[in-house]
Amino acid sequence: MIKQHSVKSLLVVGAMLAVGTAYSLSSPAAAQGRVHHTSFRAGDVIPVRLDTKLASDKSRRGDRFTTSVDSDKEGYSYMRGAKIEGVVRKASPKQGNQPGMLDLNFTRLRTRDGKSYPLSGSIIGLENGEIERKDGILVAKTTDKKKHLEYAGIGAGVGALANILGGGKLKLENVLLGGVLGAGAAQVTGGSKQIHDVNLKEGTKMGVRLDRPFNYQNY
Repeated sequence: MIKQHSVKSLLVVGAMLAVGTAYSLSSPAAAQGRVHHTSFRAGDVIPVRLDTKLASDKSRRGDRFTTSVDSDKEGYSYMRGAKIEGVVRKASPKQGNQPGMLDLNFTRLRTRDGKSYPLSGSIIGLENGEIERKDGILVAKTTDKKKHLEYAGIGAGVGALANILGGGKLKLENVLLGGVLGAGAAQVTGGSKQIHDVNLKEGTKMGVRLDRPFNYQNY
């Protein structure tokens, strides 16, 4: 009788272990090895796409917005479904010969499985020679926090990233675009004829330059 109970107990335990193993293997993260840990450094760049429209004449300081991590970029496929939240630091409409300005800050990353990570990030362009690729990801060529980029309503596009060197009101002489300063900047933007409001459409691509490191984990 004792032997029969022992055999039954072993069978029950064995069945429970089998079910547990099957459940673990059925988990996408376990079955496909999707658990991913990454330590981001200050100066690392995460490519994103804007989820909603932003405009210098419609957005207001304090407005919150979201972006989607561009997981199609090489080195970021494990971040599929992640969102980075941001806030408008400054929005000023075009006034006279002063173009519209839009200053953005990034504050939090949320993964597709619901995890949340506070972060501090600023805007950086993806096509203007400001970044390079290291260790499989994008990295800002400079981590100088004094170099702060804002969107300015200058040029033929929806807005250009400008480094305001002089502070205060924006003048074309104080704009740095792709290494071109002063009169060169006026030539690039077309002078005062192409001063307008910033109008960032849904899907606009941009980079989030991290101001401090953080650890990321996704399942």
